[in-house]
Amino acid sequence: MKKFFFATLVALAGLAVASCDLLNPDEGGEQTGETKAPVLSAIQGAVLDAKGADITTTYTAADFGQKVTINYALFVDKAGNKMAKKSEVKASIADGKITIKQSELSLAIMALGVEVGEEVEVELALYAYVGSTITSAALVSNYVKATFTTCAATIDDDTLAKIEVVGDFDGWGSEGAANMGAYLYKYGEEEVYSGLVYYAAKCVNGWKLRIPTAEGGWDDNANWGIDENELATITAQANELYASNITHPEITELTLACAGSSKDMKIFNHNFYFWTFNKETALLKVDMHDTWETQNQPMAFDYMYLAGDFNSWTEFQEAAKMKYIPTKHTFYLDVTFEAEKSFKFLADGQAAHKWYLQWGIADADGKAIYRGENIPTPGTGNYRVYFDFNHMVYSFDSAAYGTTEEGGVDVAERALDKPDEYYIHGNILGKTWDDGHIKALNRNSETGVYSYTGLPYKVGDMFKIVKNDGAAWLGVGQMEPYTGTRNTLTGTDNFEFERESGFDITVDPATGKVTIADSAIPGWGIKGNIIVDGKDDGWSSTFAMTQEGDIWTSDELQFAYDGTSTWGFKLCLYGNWDAGDVGVAEGTTPTAGTAMPAVDKLATGSNSNINYNGKAVVKFDAKNMTITIIAK
Repeated sequence: MKKFFFATLVALAGLAVASCDLLNPDEGGEQTGETKAPVLSAIQGAVLDAKGADITTTYTAADFGQKVTINYALFVDKAGNKMAKKSEVKASIADGKITIKQSELSLAIMALGVEVGEEVEVELALYAYVGSTITSAALVSNYVKATFTTCAATIDDDTLAKIEVVGDFDGWGSEGAANMGAYLYKYGEEEVYSGLVYYAAKCVNGWKLRIPTAEGGWDDNANWGIDENELATITAQANELYASNITHPEITELTLACAGSSKDMKIFNHNFYFWTFNKETALLKVDMHDTWETQNQPMAFDYMYLAGDFNSWTEFQEAAKMKYIPTKHTFYLDVTFEAEKSFKFLADGQAAHKWYLQWGIADADGKAIYRGENIPTPGTGNYRVYFDFNHMVYSFDSAAYGTTEEGGVDVAERALDKPDEYYIHGNILGKTWDDGHIKALNRNSETGVYSYTGLPYKVGDMFKIVKNDGAAWLGVGQMEPYTGTRNTLTGTDNFEFERESGFDITVDPATGKVTIADSAIPGWGIKGNIIVDGKDDGWSSTFAMTQEGDIWTSDELQFAYDGTSTWGFKLCLYGNWDAGDVGVAEGTTPTAGTAMPAVDKLATGSNSNINYNGKAVVKFDAKNMTITIIAK
């Protein structure tokens, strides 16, 4: 997503000015005849901070030898370049005083090809000119040298060209309506506009794109909606997709009509969409991303959540639902963190879309990475977590925790068309019937089939599958010894079996059939950062181990470890952490060939990943609880 901008795109916003004809460009301007160049005072170098105090300096006004209105612009270039590749610094310049935001200075410096966090010596110069354009008649000040270290910063969207999004959600842009900050912004040179729009549960009520007139009204030549002649066809197509029961069943691109007769868009339904609109072709598109499970996942969702160690990685927890600041396109939530923990941003509370839309640790440019690694917490304490979706930037502020956020709102509740949910109930996994929902089955969004992998079963356990909050209970019709896969359509008795095992469970709502079979992973297996075909498996697969008595042995595997606490590997039973979660004690450094004490998190409450880098075979002594790594 092209939302976070540094050097290359900021340069587009700078004013390109030829300097070959300026007065004394090599040394800065001097008084010539009746004219006098401005004089720029010293500027103190610094390690720039986007939240730091403004930088201020002074200047002596220019004199053009006659009474004229003089305008000023501040420029920066690398020291010694003589302003040959200068970029403009956005600043407040008036009455002999210059005020510069640190973020703006950093952006201008990075427009010169400087990376984030890089120290560089620069020269600044003040240009004085008459009229609206800097010409060869500009008077240039002395050059002021200073050394700065750049910081991560983003373009202020409000300074960019933009297209307004209006609709029922904001009173059609009427005066006095809620300010929802609904704009698409032009970040580059092409006539392409993009941005996150929040519809407050009213997207389906209708909306359009427009460039308002000076009075805020409508201009038929800048008014985009659905072509009135295509409305019926497009609406029918949208309805067909909604009925198809697939993930995000919506139109994802649409060519709009620019005319006063164009119709409102009422074919989209979610709270949030990230749009890209090409003004020249009138093509409106939902931003798309590939996922592990599906191709081209649209950036359309209803809520943004946090999930991490602070809430045991609970998906779509109501208490972890983030609030929103529409005018800043920013989500936020107050969270209490512990040291050396982690979390991620997770969008969309619909069961069919688990973990499709998630963002992790920032890259070298400071952008949150789509489906990136877990984000480390800033330390123990109370923090307000911010997530600017337009720029893909997150931050932490302990001082803001518990305070009222200006412009912040609770995201509107939307009547979600959720698929049914199925749960395991019973005396199993240390729970009882009175404990309610024990474990949820996962839904495959393409097939509609629900599944749970590796349910640990002990003789004497019993359970049923319940639909939603008791709409239907699925069990067996008659008790029989378990001999293999068994199915049921209408059974009401408990599932009970005569031997200990791990079971894979599926429910097919289309047939009403429950299938219970021995788990594909017959016992202990390994999950972790394991290289397969040159790529990190990233804890997504379980690598089965073979059993000989009490000893379980893995195949030769290529383990990876990057030095952080979230990497490594552990052992699980039947491919399920609910059955077994075996690692080592915190602080354990594995030595190849030496047995380590194994720690079962289910028994002790905590353990740590096994951190190893290289090819190895792993042996697990389930009786004596030791793990041995054999290097290969």
